[in-house]
Amino acid sequence: MTTRTKGVTKSVVFITKAIESLEDPLHEGEFPVYKWSIQMWGEREDGSWEDPSYYISRVAFELHPSFTKSRRVLAVAPYTVREKGWGEFEIGAEIVFTDPSVPHFQTQIQLLFDPVSESRVT
Repeated sequence: MTTRTKGVTKSVVFITKAIESLEDPLHEGEFPVYKWSIQMWGEREDGSWEDPSYYISRVAFELHPSFTKSRRVLAVAPYTVREKGWGEFEIGAEIVFTDPSVPHFQTQIQLLFDPVSESRVT
């Protein structure tokens, strides 16, 4: 995601990670359960990651409605959610900036049960 604040452009990257949970039984006897996470970092022009907390005040992740407390609001970088589940789905993300004059930004990130996946939204 790229955003402009008073002439400044900033980018963020969403990283999802997943690994099959061998200690959990199969869901409904056939679907493997995965431990997964999603996190958001700032991304510099050179591709390295940075702490975005000086321009982002919080990130709200909207998980599948089958999760208890499916809306997770995080105010501390790297804005990470860790969970377990058996199905892939889209995770909604709402970014709230420290500058109240900048509108909130909303996007969707596909949770895939790949070892690591990066999503950049422009």
